[in-house]
Amino acid sequence: MRSSCAAGLRVVAGLLLALPAVAAEREARVSTYTVPEAPEYLLQGATVLTGTGERIEGTNVLFEEGVITGVGDYLSPPSYVERIDAYDLWVTPGLIDVHALLHDYRKPDEDARGASGAMEPATEQHPAEDLVWPEAPGFARARGDGVTTLHVRPDAVESRSDGGVTLKNVPAASVAAMKFPGAPHDVEPSSGEGAVDSACSDEEMLALCELGRAVRAGERLNVAAAQAMRVALDAGVAVKESDAIRWITADAADALGIGDRTGRLEEGYAADVVLWDRNPFSDDARPLKVWIDGALRYEIDGP
Repeated sequence: MRSSCAAGLRVVAGLLLALPAVAAEREARVSTYTVPEAPEYLLQGATVLTGTGERIEGTNVLFEEGVITGVGDYLSPPSYVERIDAYDLWVTPGLIDVHALLHDYRKPDEDARGASGAMEPATEQHPAEDLVWPEAPGFARARGDGVTTLHVRPDAVESRSDGGVTLKNVPAASVAAMKFPGAPHDVEPSSGEGAVDSACSDEEMLALCELGRAVRAGERLNVAAAQAMRVALDAGVAVKESDAIRWITADAADALGIGDRTGRLEEGYAADVVLWDRNPFSDDARPLKVWIDGALRYEIDGP
């Protein structure tokens, strides 16, 4: 029963979070994002949640040239690698926000307003990516919460004809320089609120319903997942941390059509990595460092 429930939660994650489904592409705007040069890093002695269902105690994570090159006890890092003592700390893949609403990432001044004085809505003619402001404070806040990839979507009150844009959460001068290369360009939210309500009537799916509600309410992704785990436990379903992390990493990447490149700590995947000060499902857990494609993009004590 317990394993079937956990599997069921993963299967319906897309529906209950209203994750996007790939739609027919319009002419895609080109991404100019490039993986930056960065030092090689070896995180040593951490508790690692790989995003593949594994939890590995006291092990190492090595990444070089922007990709994961090893997870385990017996690695062969280059002599010039930057070593980080991660004993008593936790490491996960970078978190992926599939429900980042446009109002948190757009320019909050008159340039973003139409003739009526209202904020210009996202439409087919003016898609969400044209309205995203790369300097919006929301991007830095999200990095500080461990989010390395976002799918910025039109707000609920706006046109739903535009599915948004998938971005690398990196500082940049333009949206093109943030666009996730090769990500499906046009997506549209899954439909059927009734289907969501029906699924949420099944106690096995209560955890994912809670996760969806918490994400929409603006909770940090790790906190939302922790709440979902508690709801599941109250319903008699014990969800392990190694499974819960998948909801906000690997499953989210799969839903966005980028699951072959990010969302997992496996050899060859992008080095989108978060180093946490404690179990990330603790309410007071905070990222200490966040890497995107191997480049250090956030430090808790940094500028």
